[in-house]
Amino acid sequence: MRWSVPRHYHLFNMSHASLYQKIMRLETLRAKSLQGNTSLLRAFLIAMIVIGLIFTLLAVGIWMYTTDVLEREEAVATRLLPEIDTAFQLTSSTAELQSQAYLLRSSVDQEQLQVRQGKLLELVSQIPLTLEKLQTINPSDRIDIEGDVRIISQLSQQLSDRRSQQIDVQAQIERQKKSILLEMSNLERFLEKQVIQLTAAQLEQSELIGTVVEDESADSGRLDELFEYFIEYDSVSLDIQDYLILGQGVVALSAIVERLPLLADVMSVEQAIQRRDLLIHSLVSRSIYIKDEKDRAALLSAFGDLRARLKKKEGLFDSQIVVLTLAQQQDELGLLVQQRLERILERSDTLRNKTRVAVNQQAAATLSTLSTYRVFLLVLFALALFVLAFISYWLLYRRTVVPLMQVNRQLDDVGRARFATAQKPYFIKELTTLSNAVAQLDAVQKQMNEKDSQLQANVRELKRANEDLEQFAHIASHDLQEPLRKLQQFSDLLVEDYKDKLDEDGRFFLDVIRTASKRMSALIRDTLAYSQSGSSNQTLEEVELKETVAVLLDEMDLAIEDAQATFTIGALPVVYANRLGMEQLFRNLILNAIKYSKPDTSAKIDIRCVGIEAADEHNVLIRVQDNGIGIAEKYLQRIFNPFERLQSGDVPGTGLGLAICLKVCESHEWALQVRSTEGVGTVFEISIPKTSLVSG
Repeated sequence: MRWSVPRHYHLFNMSHASLYQKIMRLETLRAKSLQGNTSLLRAFLIAMIVIGLIFTLLAVGIWMYTTDVLEREEAVATRLLPEIDTAFQLTSSTAELQSQAYLLRSSVDQEQLQVRQGKLLELVSQIPLTLEKLQTINPSDRIDIEGDVRIISQLSQQLSDRRSQQIDVQAQIERQKKSILLEMSNLERFLEKQVIQLTAAQLEQSELIGTVVEDESADSGRLDELFEYFIEYDSVSLDIQDYLILGQGVVALSAIVERLPLLADVMSVEQAIQRRDLLIHSLVSRSIYIKDEKDRAALLSAFGDLRARLKKKEGLFDSQIVVLTLAQQQDELGLLVQQRLERILERSDTLRNKTRVAVNQQAAATLSTLSTYRVFLLVLFALALFVLAFISYWLLYRRTVVPLMQVNRQLDDVGRARFATAQKPYFIKELTTLSNAVAQLDAVQKQMNEKDSQLQANVRELKRANEDLEQFAHIASHDLQEPLRKLQQFSDLLVEDYKDKLDEDGRFFLDVIRTASKRMSALIRDTLAYSQSGSSNQTLEEVELKETVAVLLDEMDLAIEDAQATFTIGALPVVYANRLGMEQLFRNLILNAIKYSKPDTSAKIDIRCVGIEAADEHNVLIRVQDNGIGIAEKYLQRIFNPFERLQSGDVPGTGLGLAICLKVCESHEWALQVRSTEGVGTVFEISIPKTSLVSG
């Protein structure tokens, strides 16, 4: 009903055409105004050339000053630092050789001795290889260190031999000691056994003495017996004392043998030998006083064998002296090795200090060069900053920023009466072009303002005409309904009161009048609904479509029952929409499906939301499907036209139902489409944007 909208678009298109002509004219003027100006690219290239020259000078200076520094650093990295590392490696190898020499003397068995000797020889072989890497070492120092290494190797071999002999002799001492201690342990047990037997005999004599003493009727014969008992008791006591003294001597001799490997010097061993000889002499002397000849002979034989084993050449005590002698020799060799190692360490420290002094000298020279280089860089950077500041001020600020500010002020005044055109051309060609463009834009803007004022006036006039038209349609529909209602009422009165008085033609004419008035009333009502269905000021609210459809089915229950129609209502969304519009939409779709059902066939209507798989990711599709007579494909686009009816007049209706449906959808920015097959049925699809759905 807004008939002036095309005129609005026409005016807008005319304004754009005028603007296009202005732009084309601007291009022509721009080409003429560029003559004699410097382009921004040319100014930029000149500035970059100047900056490039400055940085070229900077690069040459950096190259000159850094060449000497790099040569020194290369010398440090390739010669001095590896020299220091080699000197430290020599010191480390010497210190490790020193620890291995000490560990060599503390080896507990031959296997450990062989391993440590191999490690020591490996370290000895590494020192000449390390010397070959040293470049700053004096030839004399190299010869001295190599001589010390050879001597250390010989001394280490001798030290290893002495330690090997010492381990063998100590093993021999351990074996002899175990055998002798076992023999002496047997003697101790024998003496303890004899002491126990003699003690038992003494107790028997003591009991006999006690028995005689307690007998009060003892005569002189019993006294003689008592005297003999006392003599026997004293004899047994003396034997026990002898055996105990022998046992103590054996224990003391065992202690000497047991402590023998712990003696740390030859004097202690000689003192142990003296105590040994005294104890053996005492044991032999005491054995003579044993009364039992068998025991006396056995003890003398055992002590004689023990004396022979302890005093024999290369026996236990002589072997211990050999062990101590070898230990003393190892100490002497270890001292010689230590002296040689200290000489090597002293020379390696001297070499390391010499190399460190050379590194410090190189560092001092590098520091002096870098200090001079820093001053050069500061001066050159100051010059570069000055040139950059000058170029920035002259080219960027004076020739670019200031003109841009002027152009910006022109842009602020575009379309206004106070707009001022630039009085002189700019240094930069592009700024001149921009200023000319702003001037042309001002002219175009002023014309657009005039066109816009005219357009606003036309819009206001169009809006007022639309409001008048809607008001006229509303008033006209109500004014037309009143005479139609009177016509219907009086027609009904004629039928009731004069039906029998009228002939067949009169009744026919009266029925035609009643039918025409009812059709005219429905046509006016639908026309009013059509005019209001697309109103832009309609209220939107949450509408549950399934509930709306259910209410409509209850209202149309008589029509549904007459058509014997069955409905299948699937899941329907809740949408933001005009409630009256939704009722008009689904009422007309349902009535359309009922009216155009197949004769002698029950109508089946299916209403459901089929989801995004039938539409796209931004829309939801609601499908209304029936099994009616269908629509020919050539008429599918005509059914939404107002007052368009494709069937004969025997089907009731005004031809506005589907037009109302389309207008309701368009007012909500929805889409309504139709698919149909003659004789099969029709499908109406409502595409609803997801923005119109109520979430949750």
